[in-house]
Amino acid sequence: MTNYLVQRFLWFRERGFVQITQKTLVSLFPFFLFSGIIRVISLSVFSELGYINQLFSVSDWLPAFKITGQVLINLSNFLGGLAGPLSTYFAGKYTAGHYGRSTGTAGVTSLLVSLIIGSQELLLSPLNDGVLTRINLPDSINIILAIFVGYLVGQIPHKYSQNNV
Repeated sequence: MTNYLVQRFLWFRERGFVQITQKTLVSLFPFFLFSGIIRVISLSVFSELGYINQLFSVSDWLPAFKITGQVLINLSNFLGGLAGPLSTYFAGKYTAGHYGRSTGTAGVTSLLVSLIIGSQELLLSPLNDGVLTRINLPDSINIILAIFVGYLVGQIPHKYSQNNV
């Protein structure tokens, strides 16, 4: 029974989609790590109830205390919001590379498809007093869906290239 489970696990790991997903998640890790570090610094140092702010009274001696906290939170939200488009970019790039095709073209095409899918609401909903403020980038909940979209876009050069026709 154990040998069967080990063989099934190894068979599963050898699948192209699983390997591409692993490479994509490894490539996303630095973005998530940087976003998390920025969020921790913002909430612990540049928040009124933050531990380091309470300990050292940073808000009393730093003139741009609130602005710095807002900038760091916005930067962290921005990096988190890029999780979906970056997932599709890396998945498309690694899928094309897996089949020996142009990685740059597939990655950029996947990124554009992700941005088109993510900005549907911008194109379909009315503007808020003429200001473009509502752009929904896919959240980290949709990373697997974004990887799947990138995988499909990365399959296009493989399926429709001159060598396969």
